[in-house]
Amino acid sequence: MKGFFNFINYLTLVLLLLASSILLAAPNDFDNQWDAARSQAWTQAAPQKPTRTASSYGDSSYVDEFQAPAKIKTSKKSALFDDSTFDEIRIHLGVSLLQSYQKFNIAPGVQAEGGIRGFQLGLGVDLFSPHWIAQGLLTNYPTSGIEDTTISSNAFELRLIYDYPIMVGVTVHGGAGIGNRYYNIKTQARTGTNVDDGQSSFNSGAFGLVVGAEYWPTGEISGGIEFSHHTPMASSTDPTSYDLGIQISGHF
Repeated sequence: MKGFFNFINYLTLVLLLLASSILLAAPNDFDNQWDAARSQAWTQAAPQKPTRTASSYGDSSYVDEFQAPAKIKTSKKSALFDDSTFDEIRIHLGVSLLQSYQKFNIAPGVQAEGGIRGFQLGLGVDLFSPHWIAQGLLTNYPTSGIEDTTISSNAFELRLIYDYPIMVGVTVHGGAGIGNRYYNIKTQARTGTNVDDGQSSFNSGAFGLVVGAEYWPTGEISGGIEFSHHTPMASSTDPTSYDLGIQISGHF
């Protein structure tokens, strides 16, 4: 019962974050004017460098626009009346190669830990903002050996990500998510312990935190690195993991 309430608490937290991000990121007249002005400034200053979205990069050519927002507001007509709100929403598709350090129980009081490799597929969508992204992830770790134990895992995760540019062509992001992981663990008997020959399969809910950075050679392609940490929701004996991923993504 305690695990169930923990799960409800985490789910409520993520839903509140998602709802607040949608409300805060809802486009308004000033945002559209600002984005239009920045997009025009970028095109005039450096047309050879495509942008992720109209307001993705903090280039020095935008200093005047940042210092004089009132002038932009009066000189630009709002795009809200000319274009659909959904025109600024982008889809993000990515694939990652993962190196994961897993720690899990193989018998009461006995743990195994070690590294396994896998891959991840991700699908994200902007939440009416170039910064907030909702993301769904599918992860697969094929059967691997850790000492005399074999382990495999599949997972699905939902994340809320905040992405922010730190220089032209470079963004950093961070976020949180909840997911479900399915494990299949096969053990061999160990002399002098209570570890027996056997196989167990189980689901494990997890809460995840993620940080990463990406380089954008164009506005449609990016590559980067991401680090995440997953802790169990329901039981402290469920697996925990530290995951490092190298990813490439397309943005449409």
